Amino acid sequence: MRLFFLLLVSMASLTAAESDRDGALRAVNFYLENDLAGQRQVFLPSANLYFPSDKGELQILPSPEFLERISKSTGPKPQRKLISLDVVGRLASAKISAPGNNGVMVTDYLSLLKLADGWKIVAKTFSVERP
Repeated sequence: MRLFFLLLVSMASLTAAESDRDGALRAVNFYLENDLAGQRQVFLPSANLYFPSDKGELQILPSPEFLERISKSTGPKPQRKLISLDVVGRLASAKISAPGNNGVMVTDYLSLLKLADGWKIVAKTFSVERP
């Protein structure tokens, strides 16, 4: 009987973990697919993007400004690829890569939290590597 109970508890935990992973992945997919309307839903207005300048200085871009910039972008959309997604309870981290023009490689790290209204991107850090 005790083994049966432990199995039920384990199955419930796995189901909750799978549900959390699926929810975090849905939020990340808006970013991967360049879905601007979806990104407006999952990027918290208070989220920031953090990146180093060419001189190594910290640059901070508020997410509303980032979303405005990409809404005006006329160039080809980046072909982003999910490298990893780590989910622990109500916290998730996604690593994403995207090749750019002239051999540039962009690596993004998205930090997500599961809030009352679902998974939200609370921060993005990224680096641009030039050949």
